[in-house]
Amino acid sequence: MVHYLAAMTLAADSTAAPRWRRNVTYFITGQQATGFGAMMVQIAVLWHLARATQSGWVLTLGIVFALAPQAIVSPFSGVLADRLPRKLLIIGSDLAIALASLALAVALIAGVEGLWFVYLASAIRSAFTGLQGPAFRAVLPQIAPESELMRLNGLGEGLGSALGIAAPLVGGVLMATVGLQAVLFIDVATAVLGAFLLARVPMRQAAGADTPGEDSLDDGFIANLRGGFTYLRNHRPAKWLIILGFGSGFFASVPMALTILLVVRAFGGHQWMLSGLEASFGAGYLIGAAAIAIIAPKMRRNRTRNLVAYMAVAAILTILVALAPSIWLLLAAMTAFSAVIACWMVPYYTFLQEQVDQESAGRVFGIQEALDAASAPVAFLIFGPLADRFSVESVLIVVGGLALAWLLAVAAIPAARRALAVFSDAPATEDAGAAAE
Repeated sequence: MVHYLAAMTLAADSTAAPRWRRNVTYFITGQQATGFGAMMVQIAVLWHLARATQSGWVLTLGIVFALAPQAIVSPFSGVLADRLPRKLLIIGSDLAIALASLALAVALIAGVEGLWFVYLASAIRSAFTGLQGPAFRAVLPQIAPESELMRLNGLGEGLGSALGIAAPLVGGVLMATVGLQAVLFIDVATAVLGAFLLARVPMRQAAGADTPGEDSLDDGFIANLRGGFTYLRNHRPAKWLIILGFGSGFFASVPMALTILLVVRAFGGHQWMLSGLEASFGAGYLIGAAAIAIIAPKMRRNRTRNLVAYMAVAAILTILVALAPSIWLLLAAMTAFSAVIACWMVPYYTFLQEQVDQESAGRVFGIQEALDAASAPVAFLIFGPLADRFSVESVLIVVGGLALAWLLAVAAIPAARRALAVFSDAPATEDAGAAAE
C-alpha cells in the first residue's frame, strides 16, 4: 500500500538510482511500523499515569522521563550518525527499545508495583530514540532525490498521522480489556518488523563521514561534536530555523499533553474521550501533512512567512481549546491544532534537509533533535505543576498568549529576519550559507 502511494505521488527522477522508490518504501514502511508501536506505548503510559493519579506533577515526570534522555543523547548520537553506518544505528536502537518494552511488560505481569519501573522503561526508550533520531532524519536525503524530499516528508508524516489515528483506538481497546502490557508486546513486534525492513535497504555511508575505528570515541569524537555547533553557528539560516523550531515546539507541546488532564478533569476522562482526543490529533496531522504533500511544488515563495503564520494560528487554537465548552468542540479544535502543526513540521524538516551538507547532517539533526526533545520537558517542568495549582484552562490560555509573544519577539530581531529570509522565495538548491551573508 505504501509503495502504491509512493508511486502515485512521486514524480520520476531520471538522475536517481533505479531502485530508490523501493528503498524509500522499505524505509518509510519500517519506520511507520516502529512508530505505530511507539505511539501506542507513549499514549498508553500517559493515560495510565493520568487516570491513576490525575496529577499534573506525575504527568510532568512521565513526560520528563520520556523525553529528557533523548535530549541529552541526541547531540552525541548526531556525531555517531556522521561517523558510523546510520542503518545499523537505527536497527540497533529499534531492538533496544523493543527490549525495554518487553522488560516493562514482564514486570507488569509479575506484579511489580509503583511508578518507578514505568519511568525507568520510558527513560531507556527515550535514550535509544535519541540515539536513532539524527540518523533517521539524515537517511532520507541519502536514498531519495532532493527534488522529492518535501513530498516524501509529507507522505511519511501523513502515513504516520493515519497510524496516529489507529494507535489510540487500538491502544484504548487494549488498555480497557487487557492492560498496558498488551500494548508493550505489540511495540516489541513492530520494532522487530521495522528493523527487518530497514535491513533490506542498501545504504552507503555519508560522504565525508569517518570510517569507524578504534578512535571513534576519543578526542576526535568531541571535536566532531564541537564541529556540529560550529557549523550551526556559521550557518545562520539553519541556526535561526532551529531556534524558531525550539520555541514553537516548547509552546506546542503543552496543549498536546495538558488536554489529557483537561479531558479527565472537565469531562470525566472516559475511555472513548481519551481515544477520541488522540485520534483527533492524528486525523488533523494527517490532513495537514497531506495538504503539504499536495501543494509542495507550489511552496517556493513566502515559505518563512508561512511557517510563522502556522505557529500563530496554533497559538490561537491553543486558547480556543481552553475555551471549548464541550468535548466535541475540544476535539474539533485539537484536530485543527494538529493540522496546523503538521503544516509547520513537514516544511521545517525539509528546509533543514535541503540546506545542511550531508557530511554534517547527523550532527546538525542531533542538535535539532536534542533541542526539540528538551522543549517538552522544560515546558512541562514550568507549566505542569501550574496545572495542579490553577485550572488547566487558564494555563493553556497563558501558553497561547506567550506563543504569540515569542513569534513577535523573533520577528523583531533583524538578524533572524535576514537569516530566515533565505528560506522564502529561494530555490531548494541555493547556497543558504552564502545567501545569508
